[in-house]
Amino acid sequence: ELKNEKMIERYKFDLDIFYQEMKHHFILKSDEEEFKNELFDYFEKKNIAVKFRKKEDQIIKRKGLLELIDNKIKITDKFMKWEDAITEISQVLIDNGDIDEKYTEEIINLINEKGPYFIITPKVALVHSKPSENVKNTSIGLLVSKKDIIFENSKKVNIIIMLTLADRKSHLSALADILTIFENKLSVKDLINKENSIEIIEYIRNNLDFSKEKRID
Repeated sequence: ELKNEKMIERYKFDLDIFYQEMKHHFILKSDEEEFKNELFDYFEKKNIAVKFRKKEDQIIKRKGLLELIDNKIKITDKFMKWEDAITEISQVLIDNGDIDEKYTEEIINLINEKGPYFIITPKVALVHSKPSENVKNTSIGLLVSKKDIIFENSKKVNIIIMLTLADRKSHLSALADILTIFENKLSVKDLINKENSIEIIEYIRNNLDFSKEKRID
């Protein structure tokens, strides 16, 4: 382990100086700070230490599921086409100022193009796209349908989680929370039986707390 630490230290260099050297040899079209951040993340994954301090306004705060949902929940007991279901949960996020109307079109077009790629577990769809100009805030909307919503190839879901990305990192804690919730195969049935958003929020909170307690034990 000590040997590895010495190897990492040996390759340590200043990212700002490295960037300036690259500018002499390459045409760099990316924003400077964005490019440095991407380089930093790349070297970090490779376990190579670099000297670099991110600007304060670029440090991304990761939020959990409860923070990102923040009561943006829709419960329905009516039959809906999948396009209407996507539109309904999108509208919740539009009303909250998280996305604009073009994002709804973006998602529907993506589903038509790729099919129901987003079904993460039976009855649960995690709908999302890459960060785009149509997204104002990283956010999550949750649609709970007591009736099946049918996608192509007869894929049925009752839960649609719409995840909007303003960047590539601030959603990661929430994503981990989502996977934790739906590890339990009974979660879909439990959520369908909830009558209002308060009960759903309480259910999510209790399950996340229980999961943390198990990890501590």
